[in-house]
Amino acid sequence: MGKEALYAGIVYTSIEVIGQYFFPDGNEQGKVRPMTRIEATDCIDTIRTAIRKCTAETDANKGKEYIGEETYALLADMDKDKIEAVKEYITNANDKDLARLFTEDFAKAVHLSMVFQDGNTKTQLAGIKMFHITLSMGYVKRNILHENATESEVKTIPTQMAGFTATDTVQGGAFSTTAQVPVLRLYQFLTTFTVQSGPDKGKPVLDGNAVSDKDFIRAVMRADYSTVYQNCVKGKMRCVITLLSKAYFKDWKEYRTAAARSIGLTAESLAKYNVEKPFVSRLKELLPMIK
Repeated sequence: MGKEALYAGIVYTSIEVIGQYFFPDGNEQGKVRPMTRIEATDCIDTIRTAIRKCTAETDANKGKEYIGEETYALLADMDKDKIEAVKEYITNANDKDLARLFTEDFAKAVHLSMVFQDGNTKTQLAGIKMFHITLSMGYVKRNILHENATESEVKTIPTQMAGFTATDTVQGGAFSTTAQVPVLRLYQFLTTFTVQSGPDKGKPVLDGNAVSDKDFIRAVMRADYSTVYQNCVKGKMRCVITLLSKAYFKDWKEYRTAAARSIGLTAESLAKYNVEKPFVSRLKELLPMIK
């Protein structure tokens, strides 16, 4: 399980499954309702029970889809809003005891999110929930417990793993691509990679608490980074947009112009960035079309 833990919660899903999770009734979820400590504790207990039971079944080789359906059943009442509400309670209350309890099984949650990266619909839905659980755990580890989840559990995401391709999830206004864009894999990387030096040292490149994966998919496919740019390390994000545009989009000059306009820059100024070589190297590993 240790090797899987290095890859920190990457989830690859079909467009149909993404739609079922984010828009179960055809509409976006409402604002997250605040939780009490008792409610947050109950949710954490449910999550811990599901993770430990299903990890044990994984170790017993009971079969991915059997375990996925078991996880789906155990987390039936644990939707994205509840996961977000748990994180918000811990963060707002600065409750370190609950933070430790919530993140205790981080590596196991990572492992399960990898196990459920494909399969039947229920398995993939379980994987999406585990993906959001790992993101929330990582946020709590970093911001409440001040532990760097990326150093021990997240080292390298291998390029041979097929990332979620979001080309068709955005209706109208999306740019045409020359290759499938591993958007969720990129989102996971940017929300867990912390800056190594300078005034932004210790910050993630992208604030996953402020920018959801759904928002990031839309930003990438529409070349509209207006929301993303307010919640990121700007030099590194300019690097990402510049390299991503030419590698993956047909009309890359038009894409770059639109992206630059969305954040108040010219295409020329967008392409001016100064970032560490390790960051660019990791980016090229994640996005193999970048030369």
